[in-house]
Amino acid sequence: VTLSKEIVGVDVEYNGNVVKGYTGDLKWYRTDTDEEVTGLQTTITYQGTGGTQYNSTEAPTNAGTYQAVFGIKSTEGYAAISTAVEFTIQKATISLKDVSWQETTTFTYDGTTHSVVLQNVPDMVNVTYGGNVEMSAVGNYTTTATFSVKDNQNYELVDYSIDACSWSINARETTMVTLSKEVVGVDA
Repeated sequence: VTLSKEIVGVDVEYNGNVVKGYTGDLKWYRTDTDEEVTGLQTTITYQGTGGTQYNSTEAPTNAGTYQAVFGIKSTEGYAAISTAVEFTIQKATISLKDVSWQETTTFTYDGTTHSVVLQNVPDMVNVTYGGNVEMSAVGNYTTTATFSVKDNQNYELVDYSIDACSWSINARETTMVTLSKEVVGVDA
């Protein structure tokens, strides 16, 4: 008994979609004639391997290493048999190449708190800011950012290096007003 090519692919990268050509139905063929054998009671179970914990008749969807165990129950004229096929579901990658610091990095003192944040951060990514995060006083500041994936079992980050952001709060301009004694009404 061999597995049809529709079930077993070589170096197939799983992207969450059904592999092209696989119909979901197990097909069994005689090794001596390549003739399809029908009417068999077949089973398929999925088991985790290499540290992946999984055991089900439902196909896995999480990243990890697995084996699919295909079996035929014994029937008249056929002995029970099983075979296993190992496969891996790779973690999906999340690129942060489009992430950048906001354009406004210079503020004018107004007594309120200011900060800088990253833009274009994908929803699946957490950002932790460090350094000078929220400031209200006049000065020059530096803010850093580190990233983590919300679902690290199924996703990994690529292109996620970003430099620290230098930013500032500048003093606001003051205007001097000169008063004359005529306006104030006081003799000097």
